[in-house]
Amino acid sequence: MCAQQKKRTGSRQDLERHIEMSGSKKWATLTQKKKDLSESNSYREWRIGTPNSYSRMTAVEEEVPSWLNDGFLQEILREFLDDPVITVVQSSVKDAVAKGENFISKLYKVTVEFKDRREEYQKRSFITKILPFTEETRKIFSESSAFPSEIRMLSDTLPKMYSLIDKAAPGRYKEFGPKCVYFKDTSPFILMMEDLCDQGFKMAERRKGLNLEHCLMVMRALGRFHASSFVVQEEDPILAEFYKDNSVTEDATVPLLEGLLSFSLKAMTSAVESWPDVGATYAAKLRVRGETIMADLKKLMKPDGNPFNVLIHGDLWVNNMMFKYDEVTGGVQEIKFIDFQLTRYTSPALDLHYFIQTSPSEEVSVAHTDKLLKEYHKELSKSMELLGRGDKVISFQDLLDEYERKYLYCFFAIVIILPMVLSDPSDGFDLEMSLQKEDSTTKLDNDMAKNETLMKALKRILPILVTKGVI
Repeated sequence: MCAQQKKRTGSRQDLERHIEMSGSKKWATLTQKKKDLSESNSYREWRIGTPNSYSRMTAVEEEVPSWLNDGFLQEILREFLDDPVITVVQSSVKDAVAKGENFISKLYKVTVEFKDRREEYQKRSFITKILPFTEETRKIFSESSAFPSEIRMLSDTLPKMYSLIDKAAPGRYKEFGPKCVYFKDTSPFILMMEDLCDQGFKMAERRKGLNLEHCLMVMRALGRFHASSFVVQEEDPILAEFYKDNSVTEDATVPLLEGLLSFSLKAMTSAVESWPDVGATYAAKLRVRGETIMADLKKLMKPDGNPFNVLIHGDLWVNNMMFKYDEVTGGVQEIKFIDFQLTRYTSPALDLHYFIQTSPSEEVSVAHTDKLLKEYHKELSKSMELLGRGDKVISFQDLLDEYERKYLYCFFAIVIILPMVLSDPSDGFDLEMSLQKEDSTTKLDNDMAKNETLMKALKRILPILVTKGVI
């Protein structure tokens, strides 16, 4: 649970601004688009320090924010660990991910050495997420639901989801994601969470694709995630209103997404057009599909008459999950989901398409998609039964039908995410700089055409999209 949710005591009160209001009003204020949520929920924000220096950063000043210092970290640790006498000895801050591995946030790995109430020295690491540095991107995402949604997921909704599962089967399952350590839910947003690396979790190498063992674990975790979110939303129906939009459909970010879609689709079309025999045909189909893709995506992502809607992760690809392995056998033991900025209330089929089209190895994609869907449904059904909602679970046939109806989302994942998944890490994908440079599309054309793994994947996937009537 977040440090903000613990009761405040002692002399620290002069360091904080206490804001206590109903969850519905607080979160509605954040986005200015959300309707009132449940009046029964109560949230606290403890704003420790004022990161005014952040607002002075420019696109070229990618330095560590001055507010991310020992004093700030000491107060957060005292809250998070419920130890009012913690003293920070030293701290260090560095980029949390390599260039090209994160696309809409700035991530820092913060390592803190401190002395606790027992006079013992400890060392902890945390991941701190803030808005991008560049002025234009920061403006877009300061008006978006992306950060408020992730903050609420980590600080409130995910803990509720896990609590349901753990209450029904004590100790059997692990939490879905990292614990929230600190958040500031007004712009400029700040989110600090556990560094899962400290617990032995690792990211998979995205270009290799996940093997069957990893993919089956993802499906089981996703089944529990969707089932528990169904029950949480059923118990608090207005949550669906809060999570009704994400960055794919909301006004603040649609222009950016349209630009990215157009940028990537043009490059992909150009690369595909160079194929002998069939290239011109596929290129023409891609161009036609691109004319209406944004409007069609908006319709696709809205909850329809399907009675089984859930909170989807929304950005479920290999970079947004971490795995823990058995030290002896090397087998995968545990999974955590990360990055909940695109969470929304809609069809579970969207998460399934997004993951299956971007993250498994070629072997798994070709031979085991049905097995993945069956494993997902098996765990979904088991979890719904465990939570006392077995009569409300979608049937496997209905799931397959829903998966077919949502095939357009596969196109979105392929155009936006697949080139990132299969790109060379040394290239370092820079979203905003790519959109601003006139020669970027030509460069991306060449990069895609030269990427044999991507071209092989497209040669396998595009015929399927034609058969399904997507292009």
